[in-house]
Amino acid sequence: MNILILTTIYSDPEDTIEAGTSPVVQNFAREWVKSGHNVLLIHNFNTFLLPLYYVPKKLYDIVSNKVGFRTTLNPKQRKQIHYMNEGVSVYRVPILKTIPMGSYGKAKLSSQLKRIERILKDDAFIPDVIVAHAENPQVYQLYELKKKFPNTITCLVFHGVDYLGRPQFKDWREKYLPKIDKFGFRSESILKKAKELLAFDREYFMCPSGIANEFVLKDLPKKSGMVRKFIYVGQLIERKHLKTLVEALSRYPERNYELTVIGVGPQKDEDEQLAKKLGVKTTFLGKLPHQQVIKEMGKADCFVMVSENEVFGLVYLEAMAQGCITIASEKEGMDGIISHGKNGYLISAGNVDALMNQLDEIEMMDTDDINLMRRAGLELANRYSESAVAEHYLSSVVQ
Repeated sequence: MNILILTTIYSDPEDTIEAGTSPVVQNFAREWVKSGHNVLLIHNFNTFLLPLYYVPKKLYDIVSNKVGFRTTLNPKQRKQIHYMNEGVSVYRVPILKTIPMGSYGKAKLSSQLKRIERILKDDAFIPDVIVAHAENPQVYQLYELKKKFPNTITCLVFHGVDYLGRPQFKDWREKYLPKIDKFGFRSESILKKAKELLAFDREYFMCPSGIANEFVLKDLPKKSGMVRKFIYVGQLIERKHLKTLVEALSRYPERNYELTVIGVGPQKDEDEQLAKKLGVKTTFLGKLPHQQVIKEMGKADCFVMVSENEVFGLVYLEAMAQGCITIASEKEGMDGIISHGKNGYLISAGNVDALMNQLDEIEMMDTDDINLMRRAGLELANRYSESAVAEHYLSSVVQ
C-alpha cells in the first residue's frame, strides 16, 4: 500500500536542540514501513520572514514561553530537501507563514500544493491512503488531493480543535472537513471538544502514541516501597507547570523528596532558582538521548507533569512502562487513558493544593498498594506498543 503523510509535526535533521518536536508521526511511519508499506512523508515546514531568525534569544524565549510553543529558527531550513529516514521517504517542503501562529495566504497554500503534486509526479507515487497530522495547512491539501485522487482514502488526525470556532475557519468547517473520509483524534479531550464545535457524521477513531517496543517491560522493575524519587520530563515552559511540582514537594521537607528534571526551555533558570530557594533537592539534566531518559525513569518512583494544553503525552506511558506511579492533568491528553486511582492519577492542571493532596494519598499507601498501582500502570503501557498502535491506526483508516 502507498501511504502519503502530510504533517507540520516532524523532527527535522537540522532542528536546534530547543525545537522540542514530537517524534510521533515518524514512529507511525516507521512501523508502517516495517509492515511492508511504501510511505512518502511531506513535512510542511513553517518558515518565517527573515528578520525573525535574528530576534535576540532572550526575547524569543519570553514570547515562546508565553504562547507555550517553541519552534526551531535555523535559516538553513528555508530550503527544500529530500532524505530517507528509517525507510520513510521524507520531503521537507518549506511554506512561508508571515505571522507565527497565524494562517497561510491563499497564494501560499496554492503554491505549496503544486510543490507536493510535483513531488508525487516525479516519484510516480499514487497514494492509496493520505493521512494528515495537524490541521493547518493539511486540511486544504487533503481536500485538493482528494479531487486529484478520488479513489484515495483521506484521513485527518486532529491535534487540537479550539481554533475551529473562529470566523476565519468557516471554509474549513463548511467546505473542507466534510470532504474528508475519516477523522482521528489524539485524545479523548480533543474528541469531546470536536463534538462540541463540529457537527460531523464521519467515522472516527482514537490515535494515541505508542511506546518503542524495546522499552515495553513484562515485569515490574525492582524499586523501594516508598515514593521518594520524582521525575519530570518535558519542555521547561510555563504551561508544563514544573513550578507546581517543585512547590508541592517543598511542603514536605521531612519526607526528603528528590526530583530529577529532564528537558530544556526558557524557564530553566527560573525553575532552578525556585528549587534552590525552596530547598527541593533537584537535579537538572538538560536534554538527554531517549535511551538515557528511559534509564532515568527506571530510577524514579513517580512521574509528575500536570501541564495544560497537552495533546497526548507518550512520556506518561513511558514512565508507567518503567514502573513509575504517574500523575497527569485531568481534562487533558491523558484523560481517558489514565483511570484515576486505578492505574495513575489525574488532577487539575497546575494546581499545587491538588498535587499536595495526591502526594498525601500516595504517602498513606502501603507497599502492596503501591506495587498494585505500578503494575496497573505497566499493564496499561503494554497495550500501547508502537507496533500495536500503528496497526490499529492504519486498520481504522482502511476498514
